[in-house]
Amino acid sequence: MNNPNVFQIVGHKNTGKTRVLSHLITYAQQAGDAVSVIKHHGHTTSLETSSKSPDSQRLHKSGSFMTTVHSPDALQFDMEHKGSVTLEHVLSFYSYFNPDIILIEGYKHKHYPKLLIIRNEEDLSLLNELTNVKGVICWSTDLVKNDQLPVFQMNEIEVQLPHIYKLIKEGGCY
Repeated sequence: MNNPNVFQIVGHKNTGKTRVLSHLITYAQQAGDAVSVIKHHGHTTSLETSSKSPDSQRLHKSGSFMTTVHSPDALQFDMEHKGSVTLEHVLSFYSYFNPDIILIEGYKHKHYPKLLIIRNEEDLSLLNELTNVKGVICWSTDLVKNDQLPVFQMNEIEVQLPHIYKLIKEGGCY
């Protein structure tokens, strides 16, 4: 097992977290890094079973709390729990597969290094509320004037990926 860089991408709903993650995953993969992602689903609604296999869905519906579909080239893992699995448990599980980088979408109040996405003025309060913010991505150049943190522009995200990637590689922890 290696010690992957763990880094969060956080912000309120509809700020562009998945957009940024998609660009970062592609960039890091092209740089030769194995990237994994944990996405926070903060709602109490059930998640859909990831496997479309009728057998897997049947086993899940029969009451199996954990179902895994394993093939020579893929692994699909579904598990239902009642709050007993923490982010730290998931990180530990992921680490067995030796990723170079684990990106986390959400969990904004966790302590891991993070990039904060700010879309509008209402989001600015997160700068004071959150810990371990290593950089900011904003939608407007007028929103954030900060000489303590690197500030990136959402409309230039593809051009700024090398800088963001370097921040993740140097600032990520596990």
